[in-house]
Amino acid sequence: MARFGMCAALVLLILPGGGCVTVVSSRGASGQGPVPGDSAVEHGPNCETLQAARSMTSDIFKSDVLEPVAARRDLTTHEQIHLVDVVIHDFSSDIFRKDVLVLLARNPALSPEGRAYLVDNLKGMSSDIFRSDVVEALQEERAPRTK
Repeated sequence: MARFGMCAALVLLILPGGGCVTVVSSRGASGQGPVPGDSAVEHGPNCETLQAARSMTSDIFKSDVLEPVAARRDLTTHEQIHLVDVVIHDFSSDIFRKDVLVLLARNPALSPEGRAYLVDNLKGMSSDIFRSDVVEALQEERAPRTK
């Protein structure tokens, strides 16, 4: 009976999250980069779309759904981190990872915490050429614009 009570309590703790990622670590995946804790909004309006993409099996369709999200200027820090997690962990192809992450890297709304999380998680891409495309996009955003 005690085992049933513990299982019920665990389910009650998991359900309120709605499948959305909640960052609890103060370190990135490598243990070095900062990851927002209190500064991240727990849930955002784009979390449902991110979860829906996560359930898809085709990287092409995931990419089609997530590219417009990556370019949104109203992404919260939490959503930026959630997007990186979905792309790094749920895509199987680096070319589609690159397409979404380049858009996020070029997004002027990318927060310092989101940027740090993205950089820290680039090691989840196995292809140096696609990883370098994301790094170049991050540098473009920081470079002064010239006409």
